[in-house]
Amino acid sequence: MKWRSSGLFAGAVLSFVACGGGKVGETLRPKETTAQTALGEQTSDGSVEVKGCSASFAEPLVVDIKSSDRSDFEVAMKDGVAVVRFDCKSLKLLKNCSYHASYSFVGVQRNEDVVRMNSKDEVSANMPISGAKLSAEMKSGSTLDLALVTVGKRRTTVREVLKKDLDGDCEGATHVVKGAYVGAFAMGTGTVGQAKAVAEIFGAGAGAGSVSDRQASSKSGDIEACRKATPDSPTPPEQCGAITRLELMPLAQKRRSEEEAKKEEERGHQEAKAITCPEGMVWTGDKCAPKGSASAKASCAPNDGPDCEAKCEAGNAASCVSGRMFYSSLDVTPEGKISYNKDRKPDFAKVERLILKGCELGHGDSCNDAAMYASNALRKAGKSPEEAEAKSLEYQKKACDFESANGCVNVGMRFANGKESDKAMGYFDRACKLGAGYGCALVGRGYLDGKLTTRDPVKGLEAFDRACASGRAADAYYCYELGRLYSEGKEVSKDTNKAMSSWERGCKVNNVNSCYALGKLYQDGDGVAKDMGRTRGYYERACTKEVRGWPTCYALGEMHEKGDGVPKNFAKAAEAFELIAGYKDARSRAAVLYEKGGPELKPDAERANGLWVTACRDTFDDAVKGVACPKAEALVDKKGGKDAVDFYAGRCNRNDDAACAKGKKLGIIIDDFQLKAIGSRCQVQKWGDSCKAWKELGGTPTAAELKYPPRPKSAMSGPASAAPGPGKPKPAPKK
Repeated sequence: MKWRSSGLFAGAVLSFVACGGGKVGETLRPKETTAQTALGEQTSDGSVEVKGCSASFAEPLVVDIKSSDRSDFEVAMKDGVAVVRFDCKSLKLLKNCSYHASYSFVGVQRNEDVVRMNSKDEVSANMPISGAKLSAEMKSGSTLDLALVTVGKRRTTVREVLKKDLDGDCEGATHVVKGAYVGAFAMGTGTVGQAKAVAEIFGAGAGAGSVSDRQASSKSGDIEACRKATPDSPTPPEQCGAITRLELMPLAQKRRSEEEAKKEEERGHQEAKAITCPEGMVWTGDKCAPKGSASAKASCAPNDGPDCEAKCEAGNAASCVSGRMFYSSLDVTPEGKISYNKDRKPDFAKVERLILKGCELGHGDSCNDAAMYASNALRKAGKSPEEAEAKSLEYQKKACDFESANGCVNVGMRFANGKESDKAMGYFDRACKLGAGYGCALVGRGYLDGKLTTRDPVKGLEAFDRACASGRAADAYYCYELGRLYSEGKEVSKDTNKAMSSWERGCKVNNVNSCYALGKLYQDGDGVAKDMGRTRGYYERACTKEVRGWPTCYALGEMHEKGDGVPKNFAKAAEAFELIAGYKDARSRAAVLYEKGGPELKPDAERANGLWVTACRDTFDDAVKGVACPKAEALVDKKGGKDAVDFYAGRCNRNDDAACAKGKKLGIIIDDFQLKAIGSRCQVQKWGDSCKAWKELGGTPTAAELKYPPRPKSAMSGPASAAPGPGKPKPAPKK
């Protein structure tokens, strides 16, 4: 298997229509014969059976695709993100199914590779369109050789899609086409033990007299045209825009929350993706090969540190990535899930060495990580900060060239915050085209605020649309922003329908603000017919144990409590308020409901009391304290003991100076730092309640200071600004 990083290997889209004359898709079609004739014999009814595979990431070759199928893919790509059914045995486009997103072309460092399929199994496994038939005609000792030149990729920002997110007739859907490699290819037969270079395969075949010599009987594109391409080219060269390989992303079974996505990215910022192969085969970096074969041995086994370390040093970049994860105490499942192995100590020296080697071998995200190690090494060697920063920038630029969206963002940030801010947008744009939603968001911000480039709200909204399309909760905020801009009508013409469409996309991927905006729109009848049923539906979508939206849960609780458009239901109201206990007065409102009971809810004094105590203890809000604290103090004073100590310690830690004084009597230790902070609030802020507490704690306020008025309510709603609040009070040691 080959582990892929989302920043580096986000893919590209299926077909690219090159500039110049000719019919649409002409550059995608092989110029000469089909792959079937490359083997020199007619296919028969016999075929090689290919075992199926699980719905995981895959990169099948599609050089043998029929011209009619190419046209279907072209149409699908223009209308949105293409959706397919793939099981390693076959690949089928679902023409009437799509996902709302788009693709962009991005140039890459030119790669020239030869993929040699040494057996019938390899041909069948790597070419799901016609490989089974092709393999049936292979002669003993023959190979199918494929020369690939890649100059760019078509990419979408899509990172996570559920089946319910798809539009149209999607029965049988398993994957979305996240991208495709663009360039040229030449294909033909060869002989085991006789390796040929890319240029040789492209150039062979002219005047070939026998089947065995007809090496390039199927090809598309011109290798010399491809060699004129540069990574910053907005389009591929003419005669170098053929599709060669797809990147398929499986449909997700469950939506990851924003917190889950962040945790995964914090663990080494790579999301490892295992490229799937049929049973009994493994991914080697460019093809599926039988386990134990010479090809399969090029890449290390997952979670085998020594093996990965050795194969990284031997020149396999994927093994460098797997190795650095292993020595970072991270394990990776075949599905790409990352978990921390607490029983294996990290080896940071090996991590550094593997990262630097991975960069040397062209792995973009490794170069991005290497920037820190390289700059630190210069600092340790006594070099100036300027030299260290220059070295760091050098590595990040290299990362961007090697398709690391994270590297592009980092370079862009450096320029945005420096003297050459005009260079930032180019790097943000490349990150966006490489498939990073955050990169697209930065492009959008740049066009909207006009600080990095000429202000252009239309382009800004287009960039937000690409960020929104990723399907991840972390990027769905830009669906909300897109809708807000259309709703306000300040940057572009007001368009309620476009606003609602954007919010719908955001709400679908658990963006709370988007769900709330839609619910509020129907609740107020703002530009749409008032519909409380829809309002409730949108609020409920963003008020669950997994998605605890503050505004949505609060609004939903109010609906059930007041019977606004729904029957009164205090049980559902209390449940909604408790899901967002730290928001506004949600705890207090839930406490009132449990205290009194009502429709669908029996009184529950014990639960109400617990909510009163936590509502008072954990809040800075004066309005909440005014309602909750008198009840809470009466409860804890009556109960006493540890509950009272914890309660007053919590209040003291939130700058409630009177609680500090009361807590000291219960054994809480108030240290010098805390005492000085309370004294400062007395003498600097001139708050009378702080002066009185200071005196009780052993301070020395003057008679005049003790007459100061109490702290104003606005100041009681948050931490004091004049002096730091007290540290966490400590219970007195046991005697």
